[in-house]
Amino acid sequence: MKDKRYDIKISGYKYASETVKVFNHGMPVDIDRANTMIASDVICARFDNAIPEIKRIIRKQQKESKIYYTIGFETSNGELVYPRYSHTRDRFDLKFLYHTYKSMKETFEKKNWQHDNVQLQQGTISFDEKGMIKNQDSEQFIENRVYKKPVLIKLKYV
Repeated sequence: MKDKRYDIKISGYKYASETVKVFNHGMPVDIDRANTMIASDVICARFDNAIPEIKRIIRKQQKESKIYYTIGFETSNGELVYPRYSHTRDRFDLKFLYHTYKSMKETFEKKNWQHDNVQLQQGTISFDEKGMIKNQDSEQFIENRVYKKPVLIKLKYV
């Protein structure tokens, strides 16, 4: 019976160890952070040494925390505004969090601390004689004030 936790695929150029990439179920496995000889073992075709080490790294990555932190702002209606792809695992990485705060602050200062949400409503859509769409009361713009006090946001990815 095959162990379903592992579906290991290894790719790379056979003369360059820095090109070796390992995937488990299509997700990349970070072998560079492990400080092991996996890449050289794979290049030299010593799979008996490499596979158990790769499985150990996969189990370690599965046990790691999936909690990330970022900086955001709260709006007047209680929603949180934060960057979608800018987050860190280390809560105390102040340099990164400050950089994120600074970039968001510059963005909101350009918008005069306003955050526009587009809320769609039900309405009628009709076509004119040229085939162009005429929207009748289909969009409503809601302006929210963004509070200038930053908020530390904890994100959990499953």
